[in-house]
Amino acid sequence: MGRCLNGPLSEIWLMCKGPLPKRLIMFIFAGFAWALWTTRNKMSIEQKFPKAPTDVVYLALSYLQKWSVLLKDGLGTHGGDQWGDHELAKVL
Repeated sequence: MGRCLNGPLSEIWLMCKGPLPKRLIMFIFAGFAWALWTTRNKMSIEQKFPKAPTDVVYLALSYLQKWSVLLKDGLGTHGGDQWGDHELAKVL
């Protein structure tokens, strides 16, 4: 546990997440961050508010499903097992 407390916050967070590949964790983080960002923009610009917090979660999962096709087609920077395809299939 002591090794998880040394270094920058991003490295601490990634090291303490267990056996999932680092790229998979970043992929999931990007999906949720993008969902939060687009929801925030709709709230501030269009005055459209989500009906429930779960709407944002479902939006993030839909982004992950759409983007996972790009990873499987090899359009991402790295393909194959480096992205943790098996773990991604379990999550989605």
